[in-house]
Amino acid sequence: QRQVYIIFFDPQSASKQKKLFSFAMSHSASALQKIDGLMNLLSTLPDDVDQSLVDEYEFKQASRSCITLSDVDTSDEERDFSIIDAAAPTGGGRTMAAPMQKTVTILDGGMGHSLRRLGVSIVGEIGTSQRFSNVAMANVDRPDLVTAAHSAFLKAGAEIITINNYGVVPATLKKPESFDDPELVRVVTGAVENASRARQQQHDDGRRSTARIAASIPPLRASYRPDQVASFEDNLALYRGLVRRLRLTGSSIDFFLCETMSTVDEARAAATAVAEEGGGVPMWVSWTLRSDGRLRSGEKVADAVKAVAAVDLDGNLLQACLFNCCSVEAIDNALDELLAAVPAGCAVGAYPNNFAEEELGVGKTSGDQCSSSEHAHDHGDGDKNEYREDLSPEKFAAVAKNWVDRGCTIIGGCCGCFPEHIQALSTLLFEEIN
Repeated sequence: QRQVYIIFFDPQSASKQKKLFSFAMSHSASALQKIDGLMNLLSTLPDDVDQSLVDEYEFKQASRSCITLSDVDTSDEERDFSIIDAAAPTGGGRTMAAPMQKTVTILDGGMGHSLRRLGVSIVGEIGTSQRFSNVAMANVDRPDLVTAAHSAFLKAGAEIITINNYGVVPATLKKPESFDDPELVRVVTGAVENASRARQQQHDDGRRSTARIAASIPPLRASYRPDQVASFEDNLALYRGLVRRLRLTGSSIDFFLCETMSTVDEARAAATAVAEEGGGVPMWVSWTLRSDGRLRSGEKVADAVKAVAAVDLDGNLLQACLFNCCSVEAIDNALDELLAAVPAGCAVGAYPNNFAEEELGVGKTSGDQCSSSEHAHDHGDGDKNEYREDLSPEKFAAVAKNWVDRGCTIIGGCCGCFPEHIQALSTLLFEEIN
């Protein structure tokens, strides 16, 4: 099952012709290279194109053919064309040129660290609930900064932004274990509104945003700490409340992202809650790894994938399996196992962190070193000792290209990956197309 986009527009403002015509295009490098002048034509589309006229079609076909603009009969008001390699997943994406020939979706980077750049104080050991407190409260105390951080990633080329609700859990805000608490409701609502505002601003700026919004389903206590993960039953009860709250709050949510999962059962509880309370909204599931390529708990990736796949009884909810917030080396070591384990039709992706210590994935700091306002002022990023010196934006993009070569179709960044990392990735993909 493949997808193309039929784009209707009035060419009068671009070419002074009076007849409407249509053409189909795929997000395929080979097709784009063979359609005469298509890129130039797209760049001349008038700014007032009505987006309600941009319709999405799915089609099935065995044979493929390529078209040129000379094939378009302008006497027809509507025509469908079959285009070579039209294999874009729902929601768009960018296609790498030969030999990769696959659509790649670009995620955003680390919101907490981006907010620190903008002035939000981060205090506490990396991975602890304390560390996320100010980042969570920024949703209501500084919504302008949260919106600006989202917008920076969108401008850099991200096609998906994740709501800044990773730290909006009872343990972080020191609330009773319920997502019905008024303060939690207020902060979750603010987080959803900030992401929606950033997407709308991109549209208002004339970029015709097709960005999607993911709602984070995070660890309920500390990150990277399988020893602090509660029982399956306790996690499931609280995750159900989070999913219900997000659904009540955010009609703009496109999918749930269960992320930084440290154990098989932690991810299974999050995925079960989405399946039960998510109203059919799709989910992605992402695990964090030790440097040897196993989950932080020591469990096997294949077992983790099997557990969440079993939750999706109809095979319609689980759209992607990923790794996140661990080193690029850890992802390198586990990627082949993930690619072999995912169900048919399930995408694979990765969004690493940029912390200095590979084994822990939590940087060189212990305690509160990175919270110094002096460091934040001097460097813009907090304490640079926290970040790797060998993962520049360009190196990050090169690593991501290798993962795409191996089969990944979703790439982004986590903690310590900034808009410049996403920009380098986006630029590399664009250069590969052209």
